[in-house]
Amino acid sequence: MLRFPSVVPVLALAAVCLAVVPHAAEKLPIGSKAPLPEHAMPGPDGAMHSIASTARANGVLVLFSGPRCAWVSAWQDRYATIAQAARRHNIGMLVVNANADARSQGDSLAAMTPPAHTQNDSFPYVRDRNARLADAFGATTTPGAFLFDGSLTLVYRGAIDDNARNADAVKHPYLLSALQALGTGGAVRPQTTEAVGCPIQRPE
Repeated sequence: MLRFPSVVPVLALAAVCLAVVPHAAEKLPIGSKAPLPEHAMPGPDGAMHSIASTARANGVLVLFSGPRCAWVSAWQDRYATIAQAARRHNIGMLVVNANADARSQGDSLAAMTPPAHTQNDSFPYVRDRNARLADAFGATTTPGAFLFDGSLTLVYRGAIDDNARNADAVKHPYLLSALQALGTGGAVRPQTTEAVGCPIQRPE
């Protein structure tokens, strides 16, 4: 069972985030091909990145995130560990901010610069303008993970792990386990979990 952040300010912000009901297509089913693999998105450094350009021999992880979400704040210290595991298993990692500028200035391309450099410089961090990629994925939550194999087929969708509050108390490291299974040719189990977090703030 997922455990929520326990700090009062974090819970307060999370409650506000979760009160917003996002509009999106049905979540991408397991076994689906990655939508819009060539869709290029800008990073804070001006470089353009896509799923195809980020993918490596064993696949690619697409992680929807954002700089102004309490749940992302609770999990983002684990991004570096996730990136290291992805590299070790020859899997690319693309972190995507799909939140609308108009609803949160903190989610603009300019505001992404500090998180991109303080979290980790080893993976692209890009802006999904108009939530085009998020809509194609049916992504609704940050953080939310979509892991594809070397043929860009979805093998895992959902949460990072089962404890946002305390990394040392994680019992089920869903995403790390999926990365290891994918990188070593094993079966990914479970294939889906429920991603808990802030709704992606789509354009009005």
